[in-house]
Amino acid sequence: MLITTIALFWVARDVWKWSPWLRFPLLGLFLCFDISFLVATSTKIPEGAWVSLCIGFVVASVMWIWRKGRYLLNERLQQTAMTWRQVSIARKSPAVAITATTGIYLSAFHDTVPQSLEEQIRVLHSMPEKIVIVNVVTTEKPYSRKKPEIKKHNDYVSFVAVYAGFMEIVNLPRALRSQALEGLIDEKNATYFVASRKFVNPPKESMNRIEGFIFAAMHRNSALASDYFRLPANRVINFSVSLEK
Repeated sequence: MLITTIALFWVARDVWKWSPWLRFPLLGLFLCFDISFLVATSTKIPEGAWVSLCIGFVVASVMWIWRKGRYLLNERLQQTAMTWRQVSIARKSPAVAITATTGIYLSAFHDTVPQSLEEQIRVLHSMPEKIVIVNVVTTEKPYSRKKPEIKKHNDYVSFVAVYAGFMEIVNLPRALRSQALEGLIDEKNATYFVASRKFVNPPKESMNRIEGFIFAAMHRNSALASDYFRLPANRVINFSVSLEK
């Protein structure tokens, strides 16, 4: 309960935007009860309560390592990503073929070139005629009723934001076929391009060997984006990418 009250303090400050005059007295009252309860039950720790504490510490540590590793992974991707100017130059190059199709690329960032598009240009020396960058935005509500939004970057690139609650299972093809995007995206004939990333040799100054081993194991066994977002298997091209130190 003490940890819940501390977490409530951050939510009240960052999400609910409570004023300090309301936040400190109310949460301070809760802290008094929680600390008293913690002190009263601390005598149970040597008698077996330490097992629950150890389990909670391990679970919290694994969650923290996953969050830290994802942050480092995304930071490295942003540092090494192509720019849209480089994509435009490659599009005009005779070495890159333009296919008469629509390509849908998943991206965690709105303005960053997806790694799957980079790999397509580098490995296949091609890119589709129409490029759709999809960013799935997780809202703070369990279920979202907000319709997808589309924004054109230029004549051949469009950005789409699909909103989903934190308890929703996202069916991306269905979302891209919604009425809000009707006539704007040819999802039924489009090809999905996905990059499966492997984090190799994390920076020693950011993650130690144990953290790197745990994160690599979790990342290796995590669900594929194509499965998580319910992408049609016969229209998915998956690029396997290893990120070296």
